[in-house]
Amino acid sequence: MVLLERPVLDFQAGARTHVLPPATSRLSQSYNRVLAIRELPDGRALMATRDSAVPLLADFQSGVVTPVGRTGSGPGEFREVRSILALGGDSSLVDDQQNARWSILAGARFVRSHPTWRVGWYGPRLAGADTSGGVLELVPIRYGAQAGVQVNQIPQNAESVLVVRHQRALAGSVRAIQRTDTIVRLRGAFRGVRRVQRRLGPDPGKGVGAWFELRAILAGDDQALLFPDGWIAVAWQEPYRVDWRSPVGTWQRGSPLPFVRVPVDEAQRRAAVSREWPRSPDLFAPGDFPSWPRFLPPFLGDALLALPDGRLAVRRTADGRSNEVVYDLIDRNGMLTGRLVVPGNTILLAPGRDALYVLVRDQDDLERVSRHPWPPVTRGGRESETDGTRP
Repeated sequence: MVLLERPVLDFQAGARTHVLPPATSRLSQSYNRVLAIRELPDGRALMATRDSAVPLLADFQSGVVTPVGRTGSGPGEFREVRSILALGGDSSLVDDQQNARWSILAGARFVRSHPTWRVGWYGPRLAGADTSGGVLELVPIRYGAQAGVQVNQIPQNAESVLVVRHQRALAGSVRAIQRTDTIVRLRGAFRGVRRVQRRLGPDPGKGVGAWFELRAILAGDDQALLFPDGWIAVAWQEPYRVDWRSPVGTWQRGSPLPFVRVPVDEAQRRAAVSREWPRSPDLFAPGDFPSWPRFLPPFLGDALLALPDGRLAVRRTADGRSNEVVYDLIDRNGMLTGRLVVPGNTILLAPGRDALYVLVRDQDDLERVSRHPWPPVTRGGRESETDGTRP
């Protein structure tokens, strides 16, 4: 298979832009939201979706998808799976927020559970796990006090966030957390909130009035991700850069990365609203949302993906003038070594041993999962005349 390669002019000489190869297999089912996917050593994959209270086991060769466990609160039962993280071997951590617990699976077999915290509808927000059983949690510590309305304290919409690493929390079987380290404090995505009322129904003049609590759509936040080998990547908004923390606590500070400031004009605002509300793009106007930035931020929420070669992929903020999205590929020196371009309705969901799991959103805002070969730009090794290390 031949990949298209296009030279780029805005980062280190020798690096190349690649496009995603065609899918080799895909699931026939569509989902309202696919939240996570974790490839097992046997090639099957565990999935978390909003359509199912329990994990799903997907076989991409046969296309068969089967539930894992039952709905409920007993052993081996689930009520709301939000994420699935790979631990060592075939062990996985399943975050069940409604039951306020983490469950361990060996392959697709339930092992044990461990209780976690929960406030209202929300519980821990996890940002990766490593093969020793450690997990990274993003802990909200401050919300906007002057929002003008009562603010639902949503972990993904905090004003300030602590990155906390739980050492050896769950590895194969559940045991007590041995040590907790606070890594760094990040700026969250909270930029205010605005309550608006809309009448819903075929006749807007006679529909049922409903209140919506709208957050800033283009609010960039700092982010962190724990890699399987214990390294932590921290991506900063201002200036756009990536720092790395080793398992022993030493830091590798990255230099500012290439970033072209794109003004947020009315066309960009309308494009952002359409992406946020694809099924009803005319329900809200840009003026209904709080705090539009002057320029597109480098990246938005959940933008980080760990690649098998140790690099970080950062999903850049979509430009409303383009139908493509760019992923920056950043090595552990904080250098930008490559770029992967995908269609605007495509999200890189998870890495596998020999494949990349990709999410494609259709015009009805339904999602399908497909498997694609790894492009050379994400397999490690040399991409052209540079290996991504500092000279």
